[in-house]
Amino acid sequence: MSDFKLPRDEEGRIAPYNHPELVGAARIIRRIHDDYVVDDHEPGTKRLSTALFKHRSKTGHLSFDSENCILAMEREPSDYVTDPKFFGAVIISVDDVRSADPAEKDEDRWKIGMVPVEDRKSVV
Repeated sequence: MSDFKLPRDEEGRIAPYNHPELVGAARIIRRIHDDYVVDDHEPGTKRLSTALFKHRSKTGHLSFDSENCILAMEREPSDYVTDPKFFGAVIISVDDVRSADPAEKDEDRWKIGMVPVEDRKSVV
């Protein structure tokens, strides 16, 4: 991955930003756990909850994994994102996320950043 430096606010927290490697057809992965599977309108059927795509109020962001970053670590993405807590995942391209952004002004658009794996403990 690049030598990109994470932008930080005056309190040292990672500031919202767009990572230069997360563009176009680059794929990001959202892990799924039981909390995101709910009963559907049809009896006996289940569906993914819209909560799957709502940010955490504590952090103000929505967590995804970068497929390219996982591959750069020489890991298999499906193995990396699944474990006993997360049994599945949704894969979406950055372009598809951008096409769903309702903002009209550039400064209001969703930011798609990336925290390198080795820095994640300092973010949580």
